Amino acid sequence: MRRARGSWMPVVLALGLGCHSTTSLTGTPDGAADAPAGDAVTTSEGGPPPLPGLLAITVAPADRVVELADGATQVVEYAATGSFADGHSADITASVTWGVDNAEPGDIDAAGRYTANGDRGGAVQVSAANGGVRGVTSLTVIVHHTIPAGNVPATAFAAAKPRDTTTTARLPTVVYPTHETRFPRNLYRVLFQWQKGGGALFHLRFASALGTLDVYTDGSACPAPAGLDKCVKTGGACWQPDETQWGWVAGTNAGGSVELTVEEVATEGEATVFAAAPITLRFSKSRVEGAIFYWSTTAAGVRRATVSDARPEDFFAPATVYYPDGKTVGTCVACHVVSRSGQRLAAQVNHVLGEISVVSPYPPIIDWTAAPQIKIGWATFSPDDTMLVTATNGVLTRRNADTGAALETIDLGARFGTTPDWAPDGHQVAFTYSTQNKDRGVTAASVAVVPWDGSAFGPPQPIVPSSGATDDNYYPQHSPDSQWLAFVKSPRTMEKDPDAQLHLVTAAGGPPIPLARANTLVGTATVATGIANNMPTWAPSTDPTMQWVAFTSRRAYGFVLPAQQQLQIWVAAVDLAQAAAGADPSDPAFRLPFQDHCENNHLPYWVKDVTHPPPQPDGGLPDGPACVPSGGSCDVPPFACCEPAEYCLPGDGGYVCQADIG
Repeated sequence: MRRARGSWMPVVLALGLGCHSTTSLTGTPDGAADAPAGDAVTTSEGGPPPLPGLLAITVAPADRVVELADGATQVVEYAATGSFADGHSADITASVTWGVDNAEPGDIDAAGRYTANGDRGGAVQVSAANGGVRGVTSLTVIVHHTIPAGNVPATAFAAAKPRDTTTTARLPTVVYPTHETRFPRNLYRVLFQWQKGGGALFHLRFASALGTLDVYTDGSACPAPAGLDKCVKTGGACWQPDETQWGWVAGTNAGGSVELTVEEVATEGEATVFAAAPITLRFSKSRVEGAIFYWSTTAAGVRRATVSDARPEDFFAPATVYYPDGKTVGTCVACHVVSRSGQRLAAQVNHVLGEISVVSPYPPIIDWTAAPQIKIGWATFSPDDTMLVTATNGVLTRRNADTGAALETIDLGARFGTTPDWAPDGHQVAFTYSTQNKDRGVTAASVAVVPWDGSAFGPPQPIVPSSGATDDNYYPQHSPDSQWLAFVKSPRTMEKDPDAQLHLVTAAGGPPIPLARANTLVGTATVATGIANNMPTWAPSTDPTMQWVAFTSRRAYGFVLPAQQQLQIWVAAVDLAQAAAGADPSDPAFRLPFQDHCENNHLPYWVKDVTHPPPQPDGGLPDGPACVPSGGSCDVPPFACCEPAEYCLPGDGGYVCQADIG
């Protein structure tokens, strides 16, 4: 397909030519919008010659509604009538370029035959264009799907049965996802979780003006605890859609929302159906792309995945193989950064700077095994990938990104800096600013910036100053448009505070804005403390308003992963238009489903996806005779295998098995 471009002209809607009488839907999907002028998706290549004197085009049938069930298809024949300067009208169906602005529910051929695929619903504009003249009409496709699962009969939930929404002890309760969560439409593997009210048979209904999905299930799709006993719990009910089933809901309602209702009965013959209050789920208009490189202390290195992936893959970890020489990294990897171009990855490899190309064959750029070895804690790339700013014991140094050679020690006066982040537009570096010459664990820190003039950095400028010992501000990260910073505010210390909260501030400074909904809405509860929201990074989104912030948290994942266990990566949608108005711009967060249930994760750098991960040896991490005891070195095989419930982390003199960073 190609995109046909032209001018929008006044539209004349034909009310008589071939109109099909139907009942019209009222309202539009949440967040839906008309297609941009002159940007319809078409199915024909090229276009017919302009018709002399053509003033307007009428498309018929007008405002058609098509309703389909369980994959049935339907064809709608469209016709175009032209109005000409001399006052006559004529059928010009064969002389126009046909197009639709939403190809999810179906497509149109060069003859004006629209085929609704029965898979997805949606609001569609059907257009007919000739020269600079265009006519449009609306088409609404409504789809209904039914999924029988677990041998649960639909008759158990017959519409004639009364619904009880008040007997609390018998009502199911949705515990994941949270009401009003917004999901990327291409996320796929959402595990819907609910607590039973005593029932054994369940009905999930996803409903919007564009269709329904009815799921009948016994709720037995929860993760099996065998081998996962230390982190996965049981006691509720679950259902997880596959990619096709998720598409029926998210594709149909892209840019909009659905209501999810969960019902239960004890047996098929129970006379009353017990129904939970519905929750609202929202979906991105477009796919959310990019690769997420995150530090897994379980794998002792950096893993990579996209939001669509079922599982992560080790990218820069002890057992990772780099071709053509066949070497493995051979040691733990920590505190990484990926350039926003997606081309380079730098990390702390056994306490020294290592840098690799993210593009096959993944060669080392700065070899962590060769002299001069450069001690670092953190790093950030310049927008053009030619420079790095590293943090080492509170000292910020600008370096050549190809060699690591020092180019400038950034003057911070009598203070120190850590966790630097170079703005995508290059105008400044933001960092954690304190009186302590440490890479991590600083207290009473401020968020500050140093301006960049193209040749040197200027003096530090605090933009979120600390008010004292109980006000710590750290981990600043620029938004893709460089206009905002996400950062962490906590009453104690960097990384170790269970009460840490995410905030936004403009890149020039101003009042911090808490991401209150992302910070505190967890399942059916508002949880303000104890879940350690930390390490925010942004997706490489081009949307000028809706962005996505990934972060780490100890919050509960329904009942499968209760709170206060391992850190995992969560994501929240952020509406920057709301932030500009000073309001909470965040939606409740969702867990990235590619993570292992028992995995412990940090620093989810989300960048342009330029490659697939490097080849891996069979079996993942190498085998070893036994796991490393607490305090033991994990710089040698079996690397990441630590007991009991500890992780491979930087320590004095090397990487040792110890409690996680918190």
